Parts: sequence; C-alpha cells; structure tokens
Amino acid sequence: MHVSSGFAQTIELPELSEDADLRILDLEIEKLEKSDTYPYGLTRNKLDKLREAGFATIGQLADATDAELLRIDTIGTKSLNRIKDVVYQAIWM
Repeated sequence: MHVSSGFAQTIELPELSEDADLRILDLEIEKLEKSDTYPYGLTRNKLDKLREAGFATIGQLADATDAELLRIDTIGTKSLNRIKDVVYQAIWM
C-alpha cells in the first residue's frame, strides 16, 4: 500500500518469507466488512464506494495510492486512514 504521510510511515512491517501465503490479496473487498466478528472492518457504504470505483480485491486496495482513494466520493483523510489500517490489519493477521 502506498503511504504518503502520517502514522503509517512509522510502522515497521515484518519481512515476509518467500513462501508467505498472501492469498488474502486475492480475496474480494467484502471480506473487510465490519461485523460482530470483525468490528474494525469497513462499512457497507465504504465498500460499495470502493467497488464502484473499480476496487474488487484486497490486493487492489493495498496497491492503491492515496490520491486514487481520495478521488472517490465520500473518501476523505479520515476514511483513507481507516481503509489503510483495515487493509494492513487484514494482510498482517
């Protein structure tokens, strides 16, 4: 995921082994939906906006630039940070 500023730049991510299983990147973005079992997920409205903008998989979201996400209606800085946090969490869990 591209990071332009803020807290995310200070996070030190662990190294991935070459045989790391990153199938999460191929999953549909709906896997990130907020629920009783996943209270930190994204709302249905945010997922719908992301889907309308052409984002279908978690990998596509992970590769998106801040500028691409900020062009989406209703996505501001707060939502951008939330989306990035949820994607990071999904990838590294």
